Amino acid sequence: MSDLHNCRFLCLNSTSKMPLNNIKKRFNRLGIKCSYYDIDDVFDTPPDKQNEFNGYAHLRMIYDFYYNSQNAYGVFCENDIYIHKDIQTLLLKILLDFNILRLDVLVLGYDTPFIVDESMTECGFSFKKETNSKSKYTYHNYPDDLKEAKMYILSRNYAEYILEKYYKGYIDNTFIDNTGKPFTGTEFIITSEGNRAVISPTIACVNTGTNTEFV
Repeated sequence: MSDLHNCRFLCLNSTSKMPLNNIKKRFNRLGIKCSYYDIDDVFDTPPDKQNEFNGYAHLRMIYDFYYNSQNAYGVFCENDIYIHKDIQTLLLKILLDFNILRLDVLVLGYDTPFIVDESMTECGFSFKKETNSKSKYTYHNYPDDLKEAKMYILSRNYAEYILEKYYKGYIDNTFIDNTGKPFTGTEFIITSEGNRAVISPTIACVNTGTNTEFV
């Protein structure tokens, strides 16, 4: 089985039904099978806890990926994104680099007010070591306060680690006695640990502008 066929795509519907229909059309157009999750089906979400519950809904997707599949990689996203039209071809190379760099987490889509390149080292985006493969894409470390992880890859081993650390009991600590750090604010816990990187340029985004490479 190739690395690409060893991926499972999972998408969270955290807004209205219309964007979910849009993302389904995008994945179908790209020939990608994806599992969809509605945040209201995962939790009875209080209005003032929407951001926190989005994080826990991601955790529920990770649970489903780990316990209900044998795939080596999980690709997770929310429904309000555009996806690079060549994502399947790109992933063949990206997953090779994922293994060369021995990553646990690779953020494929994120929101920054600047292009991530070697000039952004002082902002926390230092260059990851070269992967010895020719590509216009590069890999960078990122700061803890990276926001808007729109699409990310987790290894199976890292998914297991996240579930063992956060899945059971953590929600009670966060919302009942406030002893746990919530999945919200400036740090998204799921992508804040392990050997991690962002890809540049992104292959998933919220606003494409005039870029015709995204659908």
